[in-house]
Amino acid sequence: MRLPLLVFAGLTLAVTLAPCAAAPLEAPGEEFKLVLTPEPGQAPPARVCLASRNAGMKALRSTAGHLASLDADVTCRGADCLLAARPPRGRCARCPIEGHPDCRARLDPGDWPPADYTVVCADDASARAGGGTIFVAVESVEAENPPEFHSFEVSGGRVRWSPVRDIRRPSYRVLGGDFESSRLSYPRRPTDRPWAEVPIRRRCRCLDAQLPVGLDAVRAVQIDGAPVCRGSVGAGDLLPIEVPATARGRVRGLGIESGHARLEMAWGGRWPAAPLAPIPTRVDFGWRVPCAWPGGARCPAVRVRGARCRSTGRVDGVCRYRCSARSPGALVAPIDVDFTLDTPPLRWRDAISAPGDVSSTDVPDAQRVVWADVSAWPRAVPGDRIDAVRIQQPDGSAHTMALSADAERIWIATPGARCGLSLGVTPRGERDYLTRQAAVGEGGRLAIEPPAQQVVPWDLHLGLDGGAGWLAFPSEQGAQLQTQLTGFAALGLRLRAPGRRWFGDARIVGGAISDWAYGALGSGGDGWLTRTAPLGLLGAELTAGYSLLVERTALHLFVGGGPTMALALRDQDVGRLPHGRWLGSAVLGGQWPIRAELSTYAHVRVTLRYVFGGVVRRFETNFVNRSVERSDAAGLILLTGGLDLGL
Repeated sequence: MRLPLLVFAGLTLAVTLAPCAAAPLEAPGEEFKLVLTPEPGQAPPARVCLASRNAGMKALRSTAGHLASLDADVTCRGADCLLAARPPRGRCARCPIEGHPDCRARLDPGDWPPADYTVVCADDASARAGGGTIFVAVESVEAENPPEFHSFEVSGGRVRWSPVRDIRRPSYRVLGGDFESSRLSYPRRPTDRPWAEVPIRRRCRCLDAQLPVGLDAVRAVQIDGAPVCRGSVGAGDLLPIEVPATARGRVRGLGIESGHARLEMAWGGRWPAAPLAPIPTRVDFGWRVPCAWPGGARCPAVRVRGARCRSTGRVDGVCRYRCSARSPGALVAPIDVDFTLDTPPLRWRDAISAPGDVSSTDVPDAQRVVWADVSAWPRAVPGDRIDAVRIQQPDGSAHTMALSADAERIWIATPGARCGLSLGVTPRGERDYLTRQAAVGEGGRLAIEPPAQQVVPWDLHLGLDGGAGWLAFPSEQGAQLQTQLTGFAALGLRLRAPGRRWFGDARIVGGAISDWAYGALGSGGDGWLTRTAPLGLLGAELTAGYSLLVERTALHLFVGGGPTMALALRDQDVGRLPHGRWLGSAVLGGQWPIRAELSTYAHVRVTLRYVFGGVVRRFETNFVNRSVERSDAAGLILLTGGLDLGL
């Protein structure tokens, strides 16, 4: 196409610039009038070029200053086009040579080569800038040769021209330029009208496209995949675009790319309705991660009805997303976006007002959660195991959360949680813990002090035991072993370093045995009749223990001893029993929780005690001499079982 155009242009310039000083001026022929009639709402061309195949046409006279030769390039060479129907009027950018192929100016010389034509042009001073150029061939069916132009002028789409010699019934045919060429000649029949009308149709129009409010800078505009000339976004978010005409039966598609969106539309008529209304088919947006977001580095998933969405990563504290429409209009703002997170389970909705919008909506107050790292909390150290944590909210309410054996973090529902919020935290388990305040930090993490810094280093216990005892002592008949019932109560203080299996107990122990043997008065020859009376024991015990983990429960073993005082429980037994006597005791025992799970308050306790230093008194008399009192050493073995209750 370029080669014929250059030949055409070169021939035109050669003819135009040829010397003509010797040629006598000839009187012009009759003036002819031509009206170039554009489509409704369209502007007439800003330049009109008349072409004739007159072989002898000489160069134009220099006195006709409004005549000009054809441009070397019959293309859109950066001319502006102003074609909006009403303000604000769009203005297409300067059209590059790489503009849409259907918008580039072109010529259709018909059955004759371009070299056969001589062209003269005139500018319309009243036309809008960017009105384009049209090439019209002038012919005469009654003349032996095509006309030779004398002069012509253009104003408002009306052309006046006169030939060098008189001709009749000239006809006009559009060769092209910025307008579509035509194989038809006008007028096609004789007419009495003073003006001959020639319909003309533009190859392209400058139409405004209505962009979504807040759309970022437009990067590319394409029609049917080819770039088109465009302006810059003006008032009302209008983008002027050079739109090529559409042939019958064809459908065109417009695509507009920005940094955060792609807009598309299609039409099948010659021209789309103005303004163009492309709709988003792809939208990018973001969500700003709040300080107390409990999801860590994870971004919430998003869902838009009628669209397919995916996360494109997290940059500078903003989660980025891209959604592609699956149904028309799904991404027209405002866009309802559902945000979800699986762990912890969160659900909320927000509206995106424009492509590229960054939402700062936080999780609703009622759904907010914080979390705490409990991976280092003791769950395998008997006596220190923690099975729950008590959380006190700022409004004074509190609730207790159970901890599983393998939990590494806990999620705490905290309505209105935000960074800096302070909560009361108390671990719960086999030990007693103090309540400490913990602040919510970045990422919704609750900064809880290690339980070792909150633990109460001592526990107060109350033990209730009962069982059997065996009193061993000598007699006339040999060693005696007397079985009796016993019961004990103990109040103790247990000391345990945090996280250690060793512990120590200091207890005050009080108890009684049902029968303590003593010998009755009688003759030496009758043997000994054994008498018994209840005896009380009151003392202190110091024990050291060690905790074992047995499957899902704990076994606490201890050993120790301490001083014990024997006390008669009845006045008449004071002289018979070892009243006020200090005894010694050795203790061996164990205890475990009533349930397999942790129990702060109740343990089953089994204790084996050996009380030594006791005596059994015997009294002898022959009723002649004075009576004789004898004391034999006695030991007491006690096996008791019962409950140990934490206070």
